[in-house]
Parts: sequence; C-alpha cells; structure tokens
Amino acid sequence: MNPATNPWLANRFFKRQYVLEVGKPNKNNRVYPQSVVDKMLEFQQANGGFVHGHLGFTGTSMISFNNLSHQATLYMDGDKLLADIKLLNTPKGRELKDMIASGVHIDYRTAGVGSGQVNADGVMVIGDNYKLISVDAVTDGA
Repeated sequence: MNPATNPWLANRFFKRQYVLEVGKPNKNNRVYPQSVVDKMLEFQQANGGFVHGHLGFTGTSMISFNNLSHQATLYMDGDKLLADIKLLNTPKGRELKDMIASGVHIDYRTAGVGSGQVNADGVMVIGDNYKLISVDAVTDGA
C-alpha cells in the first residue's frame, strides 16, 4: 500500500524504545544475561528481522493474532537492548496508536518461556533455555 493513498500508513508511529539492560535486574526482579539476549537477536534474524508484539501481556507461548499490535526490531546499544517499534494496521495496533496519541505511557517488555535460577541476591537469572515469543506493549513494563 502506498502511504500517499492511505493516511493510516503515512501516520504510522515509529519509536526507538528501551526494552532491558543486560545483567541488570528489571522491575520483575529478573536478570537477562548476554547469552540470553544474543539468542533473542538470533530468533529475530530467523524470523524476518523483527519480533511481533501484543498490546498487553502475551500470557501464552504463542502469538495471538487477535492482540497483534506492532513489530519490534531489536538491537543492542552497549548493554541496553532497544527496539524500533512499528505499529501495525490491526485493531490492537490502532488502539495502541490512540493510547500513545492520548499521552498514555507505554513500555515494551520481552515475553517468552524458559527457566531461571534465583541467585544469592534473590534475583531470578534467566536461563539459556529462554525462548523469546514477543515484545509486548504494556503500561508498566518490566
């Protein structure tokens, strides 16, 4: 579709967003080691160069097309995992666009499955078997 003939495409939102910092506890008291983040980037490359995202927490180990709202292109900036967010022309994508336009603060967080181990500081260190499912848009990110 041509942005000149489709106003929604011409106004799609692109945003660079912080997702997590390698080796630093997030709001959920989880730490993602570099090896796990490297696997996230490998997953992205194997899936067309982006990761799908939901509006709200995924809650399962599968992408729900009903909640699909955006695509995230992940990359590293030092120890920080960042994402370029592109909103999709889906019902949830339009809802997310409206929320952003209304001033709602949106965070982006990884959602996946795998195990971890609690270290001596009480922090969950995510294990190498972690599998990224999506990068979700939430109001209180991890």
